[in-house]
Amino acid sequence: MRRLRNRWYRRDRSVYTDFSRRIIIHVLFTFFTSVIGLLLIMFATGKGDGEILSKTCFAIMVFVIIVTCVYEIIYLTEERETSTLKAEELNYARSEAELTALKNQIDPHIIFNSINTLSYLIKTSPDVAYLFNNNLATIYRYILFNKDKEFVLLKEELEFVSHNFYLFRIRYEKAVNLLIEIADVKTENFLIPPISLQLLVENAIKHNEFTDDSPIHILIQVNNNHVTVKNKIVPKKYFIPSTKIGLHNLSNRYRILTKKEIVIETDDGYFTVKLPLLSF
Repeated sequence: MRRLRNRWYRRDRSVYTDFSRRIIIHVLFTFFTSVIGLLLIMFATGKGDGEILSKTCFAIMVFVIIVTCVYEIIYLTEERETSTLKAEELNYARSEAELTALKNQIDPHIIFNSINTLSYLIKTSPDVAYLFNNNLATIYRYILFNKDKEFVLLKEELEFVSHNFYLFRIRYEKAVNLLIEIADVKTENFLIPPISLQLLVENAIKHNEFTDDSPIHILIQVNNNHVTVKNKIVPKKYFIPSTKIGLHNLSNRYRILTKKEIVIETDDGYFTVKLPLLSF
């Protein structure tokens, strides 16, 4: 009964929105089936009494209303607890993602380096300094505007990654490379959790060795089902401990928001992460 009812009512609405409708449906369905059954019995036995029929119908209606109210109270209590738990899990995962992104971007050391880089560029390359400043402003604006959103357009996320990678290019020059390949799809028709691609790009740069002579190549591929981030594994010469909080957080966000799992693969010397896309 619950499975059938859940197909009739959207889960994304408040559990109280359809309370009266469910009551009415339960009462009418049970009442009419009971009355029809009673009439069939009376017809089959050849005994028909209007007074008995009316009293019986009234008793059935009262009983159905009481049972339905008790059932709905239990159901609403369970739904409220489930919805509260899911909301808490989602808020926790989203807060962790925001914290990680803001920590990486607003860390004093990073800000200090950005200011130093910007100051140097102002003196040596004013045009590049202007672009650097615009990209830096775009990054912070994107985070502030989207920090409370569950999803953003894939097109916006790709633009954000491109803006942010420009800062890496200024810092590491030819030692880092990013290639974005988009199949015959419209990125404005797909959704993705905010800052998810940037997290994967930063992980690739953080955990791999690269130089001007041996640069790191990060590949982002987009098709109708997934967006894939891939890079060759070149371990750093010195050990950098990894808590894997970022990937764990991203995986949890996907599981809570979409009921889908991200795919993490380490094969043939490459590290690959596939993020499911949502269309709308």
